[in-house]
Amino acid sequence: MINENKEQKFTDAVKTGFEQSVRDLDKDILSKLAQARRSALQRESQKSLNWIFIPAVAACLALLIFSFVAKPPAEQAMTADDIELISSSDSLDLYEELEFYEWLEDYALSS
Repeated sequence: MINENKEQKFTDAVKTGFEQSVRDLDKDILSKLAQARRSALQRESQKSLNWIFIPAVAACLALLIFSFVAKPPAEQAMTADDIELISSSDSLDLYEELEFYEWLEDYALSS
């Protein structure tokens, strides 16, 4: 408790001394100090933007590359045989009796 009180008194004395010395400076020096402070704060904010900007660009680039690499395969074009098979009504009997033809094939293979 006593140490905290001493530290507080010391902090207050340093703060008061600093404020007094700032009040005693002339306007040119105060202006230069304010300009230097603004410049430092501006550079610091630009640095922090760079650190945010780099990962964001990297993530966008990775997403772009992934979208080009992971494209689904293109649908195969239908051949003339496919179109003929679909449009033909002659082979409907074959599809209606498909189980019979499968049995017949299995029976022929087993004989």
